Amino acid sequence: MVDIPVGDFTRDPAYLGEMAPWSGFLSNLGVLSWCGGAMVCFMAWGVLSRQKTQPKLGLFYLLAGLYTSLLMLDDLFLLHEEIFPIFLPFDEKIIFGGYGLLLISGLYYFRDLVLESKYRFLIIAMGFFAMSVGIDLIQDEVELLLGEWRILFEDGFKFLGIVCWLAYFWENTQSDLNKLLNSAVE
Repeated sequence: MVDIPVGDFTRDPAYLGEMAPWSGFLSNLGVLSWCGGAMVCFMAWGVLSRQKTQPKLGLFYLLAGLYTSLLMLDDLFLLHEEIFPIFLPFDEKIIFGGYGLLLISGLYYFRDLVLESKYRFLIIAMGFFAMSVGIDLIQDEVELLLGEWRILFEDGFKFLGIVCWLAYFWENTQSDLNKLLNSAVE
């Protein structure tokens, strides 16, 4: 068995790494935003699964909540960068590509629901994520141009994407649940 002190599992990473308390501030806000998006989706799924009037919409929110949770856990525990490569014989870019394939598959399967939704925040989120991934793919070239500011742009675009992802699900769960409530009242 590996001899890891219990405190490594219970204490704050900034404390353990003897870093300033604001270390990872934007990353932590991103994880909280992923969590908010997942919870909004799970709440909508919970309500819709009890109503049984819109099973595909309920499934959409369940799978969106699971996918968002995966992205949250990836951000929180550095899954595709550190953990998965230890256990899987793949480069982190292949694992990250798998996340993209899951997203594209979901968008294709639920395209009718997505196109009927208020999808402007989803498009904006995808744009920000694409900019973050683009910077990551050509980080050496961007670093030559921007220096250490590359990190701010890469992580900043990612954070803005996460916030827009949350906004998409917040706006649409509110709209979908209001429709359900109004139809129940009638």
